[in-house]
Order: sequence, then structure tokens, then C-alpha cells
Amino acid sequence: MPEENTTPTKPNLKTIGRGISLAIIIGAVVVAIIAIWEYGHRPETDDATVRANFIGVAHKPAGTSSSYV
Repeated sequence: MPEENTTPTKPNLKTIGRGISLAIIIGAVVVAIIAIWEYGHRPETDDATVRANFIGVAHKPAGTSSSYV
């Protein structure tokens, strides 16, 4: 009866390198998707202002416009 080889085999370095490369690429894609989503849903600037169209609406008080008390 032949003896079985009971020593564990070393993982192939090429396989490990491909796995690490794939993990880095997937991580970069996930970070890019999150960054694009955050930028689209929560815009912000350095001075904390956001431009928007603004229309002022106010009523006209009765009486003369030059006499405010």
C-alpha cells in the first residue's frame, strides 16, 4: 500500500496575487460607487453654501409704502 502525502501543499503565489488584485479592484469599485452616490445625494461645498434658484414671495401691505412704523 502506498503512503499518502500528509503534508499540506503551499498555495500558489500566482493564485494569491490574483485574489489580492481582485479584492483591490472590487474595493475600488465599491468606494467609487459610494462616493458618486454621496456626491449626488448630499452636495456640499467648502463654505457650506449651495446655489439654488430663489424666488422671493411677499405680500403688499395696505396703505402707503413709505410709512413703516
